[in-house]
Amino acid sequence: MEALLLALLQEGDSALEEGAMEYGDKIIQLKDEIRDTEMLLERLRRLLADYGKSDNILQEIAAGQRLELTEGMDVLIDGKKISMTPLPKALFLLFWRHPEGICFKDMSDYREELVELYGRTSRSDDPERFRSTIDRLIDLDSNSLDTQRYLLKRQLEAQMNPSDAAMFCIRGSRGEKKVIPASRRRK
Repeated sequence: MEALLLALLQEGDSALEEGAMEYGDKIIQLKDEIRDTEMLLERLRRLLADYGKSDNILQEIAAGQRLELTEGMDVLIDGKKISMTPLPKALFLLFWRHPEGICFKDMSDYREELVELYGRTSRSDDPERFRSTIDRLIDLDSNSLDTQRYLLKRQLEAQMNPSDAAMFCIRGSRGEKKVIPASRRRK
């Protein structure tokens, strides 16, 4: 194809030559636009890194999804109420309140806050039951925290696309702080 275009150009077909030049100009313009976009994205990544943020924010922006917490303790994603069972929801709300993250080994420091959150999300009104449930949850010798985190993930994935749900799951490496990476807007 290129050989044919070259041969026609050499013969002096001015209309074809003009079209080829216009086509070449458009290709150059598109390459410039792509380069400019890539440079802009790289600058944005560097700015986010300077402020301690990650590419997850870029993924969130691209997805256009936002998580909101209402006064009534309802969790909304893009305005859709997300149903959660009480204990995973209390755990979710705790991490929602602490965007800086929490290490599982430090969960006992958040015991009273978890008891309060579980009391607000549970259907029961027995404060002693709240305390014993939270004590089992934060017991480092059990796997209750991991179990509840897994249940939360499953509940989110059941109500939305699993790849989108990942932005709203409690995430983090073993021994490090766990966080919910989604942006926070309160209503």
